[in-house]
Amino acid sequence: NGVSVGTGTTNTTSLTLNNDFRIGTYASGTSGQYFFEGLMAVAKFYNTGLSAVEIKQNYNAYKNRFDI
Repeated sequence: NGVSVGTGTTNTTSLTLNNDFRIGTYASGTSGQYFFEGLMAVAKFYNTGLSAVEIKQNYNAYKNRFDI
């Protein structure tokens, strides 16, 4: 909904995928795999981080389209 819930910094390096890339699931050590139980109307990937303004613009562009 475009509302920030936290901030932070990180150091990044080139991403190397040694496993399958998945959306909506993650594995947690020996606890097993967890799956998102819902609908994803849109998934986008960017080659850079987005500003808060850009995130809000994206949210506003899609919310009416999907009756959010």
